[in-house]
Order: sequence, then structure tokens, then C-alpha cells
Amino acid sequence: MTTNRIRAATTELKKDQRKTLDDPKSEVRSRLYIKATEDIVIVAVDRIMIPDSLQNQRKSDYVVLERKRTHIIELKGIHIDEAFDQIRETVYFFDGSEETKEWTAGRDILDAYISSPNRQRVPNLPSKKEKELARLLYVRSQSRPSDMFELIHFVKVVEHQRKLAVHGRQILTSHEAPLEFG
Repeated sequence: MTTNRIRAATTELKKDQRKTLDDPKSEVRSRLYIKATEDIVIVAVDRIMIPDSLQNQRKSDYVVLERKRTHIIELKGIHIDEAFDQIRETVYFFDGSEETKEWTAGRDILDAYISSPNRQRVPNLPSKKEKELARLLYVRSQSRPSDMFELIHFVKVVEHQRKLAVHGRQILTSHEAPLEFG
């Protein structure tokens, strides 16, 4: 059953359609360009799916749902470390709700994308918060990678990038080279 709240928060993208995700509340204007390689659903989590009226509830910005995968997206400006808590608490929120628990349980892959125009590199040594998030995503993923940290991706959005570039867990993307889901 789809509630009005879920319907209001949901956008469907058909194959080859594009969308710009943004966070107007971010200290630095943060946006992410995405393209659907198959039909996907995008859920606006912050302010719509999880309203601001839930005091002290940290939440990510978006969730992208594929048939068997869930991708949680947090758009950051400066404070990258906060993203780990926001994504983790979003997973727990969805776990505790009958209408959304299927988004985080029994999925082939449950992973996270932390996007920032300022993100320069992947940390060499994971923080305690990053380790906690990686473990959480790992135990909920049916298809587990050999390294649990592979479930956390750092996306740097730049102005001129003709082709999507992946260097380990860092992804360079732009309007010309959107992040692809599907």
C-alpha cells in the first residue's frame, strides 16, 4: 500500500531520463546529476518522506530504488562526516516503518552515496562513524562485497567532466557525465 506521503515524495524515472537532485539547505549548493539506465524510483527523504517536524531525526536527502537495490544519497556541502549518521539513521527509520522496511531489508545491495562539490578524496583510515555505517549496509545486503567499505561511495560533482570516472570508492561526475542507476 502506497500512502499519500510516499506518493508525494516519489518521482519515477524511465530508462534514459535524467534528474538533478539538490539540497537547498546545504551550506554550499550541493547537487547531483543522475540518469536512469532502467526504470527507477527516487524518493525525497528530507522534509517530505521524513518531515522536519520529527525533532532530532537525522535523515538523508534521497533514496533511489531499483528492482533489487536501494541507494541512499546524502548531498553535503562541507561537513562530510555528518553524512554517515544521517544515512545510518535513515536506514533505522525505514526499518521501523511498515511502509518502508522493504527498502532496507532483503535487498541485493543497500549502499550509500555521499555527494559533495568539495569532496577531494576518500579517507585513508575510516572513522568510527564510517565503520558503523559500512557494517550496517553490509549486513543488510544480500550480495556482499569482499570489502564492506565498497558500499560507501564518495561522489565529487565537478563542472567539466565528459565521462564518469570511478577511482576506487571515489566517483567524479558532472552534468555531462551523470551518475547512473538502474
